[in-house]
Amino acid sequence: GRHLDQLLDFRFMVVTRLVQDRKLLNRLFLESGEKEFRFLIDSGFYFGFGFGLVQLACWLLWPGSWQLPVFGLVVGWATNWLALNLVFRPLHPIRVGLWQVQGLFLKRQKEVAGVWCRIVTREILTVRRFMLSMVAGPHGDRTRETIRKHLRPVVDQAMAAGGPLAKMAMQPGDLQKITQTFGRKALEISADPFEDERFNEDRARVIEALLRERMEELPPEEFQDLLRPCFKEDEWILIALGAALGFLAGVGQIFFVFS
Repeated sequence: GRHLDQLLDFRFMVVTRLVQDRKLLNRLFLESGEKEFRFLIDSGFYFGFGFGLVQLACWLLWPGSWQLPVFGLVVGWATNWLALNLVFRPLHPIRVGLWQVQGLFLKRQKEVAGVWCRIVTREILTVRRFMLSMVAGPHGDRTRETIRKHLRPVVDQAMAAGGPLAKMAMQPGDLQKITQTFGRKALEISADPFEDERFNEDRARVIEALLRERMEELPPEEFQDLLRPCFKEDEWILIALGAALGFLAGVGQIFFVFS
């Protein structure tokens, strides 16, 4: 188990499956980042209230209806920008007065690792997919070489038992072909236990424990990359949408309050 990653590319397996199954991708992010998504929703009230006090002070000093759409745009943009960044920043804990501050997602690293590994080991990194990836994945050549290395002594022993006549009957390259044939048969036979649900569940627990241990030990820079891609591609849309809605709300206030 400890050396499994020498024959498997975990990142390749996970990324390939998630690209193919968008529903599973959404479920993975929603369950592992549930509290962070809730923060993004709730933060609008608190940040909006704080910015509202600033807007009130500006209104008292420089009254004018133009402030409503302008502040709406700025507040909508700043609120979403702050919320997104507070989920992932700061990467490392920093002391601010009596409080220790760290990105919300990074603060829950152990908890998130547990959710992530539970889903991944049941839906993506199954032992059946392990076998397929070990043979056809990026590290498949290592798997085949390992099989050949262990089968070669068996073939040599069988040839020795056959005596000189067996060696005389062999053509150049026959020994290599026999080893390759044995390797293919060994893979076919080894697939049988992977159809057993109890065996799969038992192996899943072992893999989950291994992955969870490694995820919990990841530095913050690498750990944030597990969930940040979910936001990264659409971050500008969330921020722009907040700014647009804030601007429209300000325009609406002009018509309803001053008309």
